[in-house]
This record gives sequence, C-alpha cells and structure tokens, in this order.
Amino acid sequence: MKSLQQYKINEVIIKENDIDEYLYLIKSGSVSVTKTLEDQEIKLATLKIGSFFGEMALIDEKPRTATVTALEETILEVFHRDSFLTLIQKDEDIAVKFLSGIFSRLRDANAKVDNSLININNNEKENSSIKNVSVQIEGITEKAQLSLPDNPSNLLINHTIFTVGRVSNDPFSNNNLELNDDKPLQISRNHFSLQLIDNQVAIFDIGSSLGLRLNENRIGGTSKFNGPLNLEKENKLILGSESSQLEYKINIL
Repeated sequence: MKSLQQYKINEVIIKENDIDEYLYLIKSGSVSVTKTLEDQEIKLATLKIGSFFGEMALIDEKPRTATVTALEETILEVFHRDSFLTLIQKDEDIAVKFLSGIFSRLRDANAKVDNSLININNNEKENSSIKNVSVQIEGITEKAQLSLPDNPSNLLINHTIFTVGRVSNDPFSNNNLELNDDKPLQISRNHFSLQLIDNQVAIFDIGSSLGLRLNENRIGGTSKFNGPLNLEKENKLILGSESSQLEYKINIL
C-alpha cells in the first residue's frame, strides 16, 4: 500500500535506530538527513522533490541508520516494503531511478562520514565561513582538452560532493561533470570527487580502475588509499595510469 503523509517544518520523519518497513518519496518540500557519530551530528544530505529515502528498509530489517527531518512543510508518498517491491518489478524506469539514487547516495554518505571521523579524531571543527569555491579544470594535452565539455571548465565546489566520471549510458553513473574518453579507457564511469572540507578543496577517488595522480601523489586504482588529497592553488591532475595522456591543470580561482 502507498499513502500521502504531510509533515511540518522540523518534524522528524525517521529517527535513527528506529525500525520500520517504509520507503518515502518526496512529492513537495525538502528534508535533511543526519547521523550521530561520536556525539556529533553529521549532515549527510539535503533531499528535495523527486528523491527517495528510507530505502534500506527494502534490503534488511536493521534499525534506521540516520534521522530524516522536514526542512519545510513536506508531503511524502509512503510505500510499504512489499508494495514497492511489486512496483519496481513492473516499472523498469522507477527501478533504474531508484537504484541509481542509492549508488550515488552511498558514495556521498560514505565520504562525508569518513571526513567527519578525521575531523573528530583531530578535534577539528569545520569553519563554515566559506560556502563555495570556484575551481577551473583545463586540458594540457589535446586528448584532455577533447575530453572536457568546455575547455577550460569552471566548477563550483561546496559542501556537497561534486563527482566526475566518463560519459556513459550506464544508469548507475550520475556525475556532475562527464568526460569523454575512448579505448584504451583511462577514465572510469565514476572516477573522482571534489569536496570542500575545512575550507580546502579535497579530491577523492570514488572507485576508478586506474586511479589518478594529483601533483606527486597517486590515489585510487589498486591502491588502498582513496584520499583525501587537498588541492593547492595550482595543480597537475592525471587521470588513469602513469602513461595516460589525460593531463589537466586544475586550479583554485
């Protein structure tokens, strides 16, 4: 069964550690997703119209892993686990959209939790005075120039993860910047992300096959270290193997 439910501003929809079997689709309004870690509240995401949440109830019977709170008056379409599983079996478009959202959200949440653990262990608190940073990526080699939709490309980095990967028809690729590549492929469908952490732009590998090099440091690929590395004002970025021709300048403006 599905139904519509309405929530007021600051009303808790899902509470961390509760147990239920419902999935929620935002019809209007927006919600905040937070998690408590080491007695600190970590903001994982802000979700708006068209987004799902509560999807882990479809997979297991474990307690909720996060708290979801309405940021404004919000209307949700609520599906019981059994009825939603029946729906996605019949509607391929909904199934693909749902699964794509799960993959993207898992990357986002995992990176933010890891970053927060680093800050907690170092007794650091994020200085939120800087909200956005402009970053420019420009191809050095001809192949790198051709890979970009615009050369140079100007990116706006904030406390939301900015993801970069290869142009692909794969429904599980959901990137902010898509780069063209041809065989032998050096860029993965989901290659790296940029995020503003403690007012510095950091880069992470998000599951590439061949990794990347930022200045003198390699991350990703077969390495167990996926980041973060902090960008300097001027940087050299190589995507793929050491012999890759995908060389870029990536500068903080």
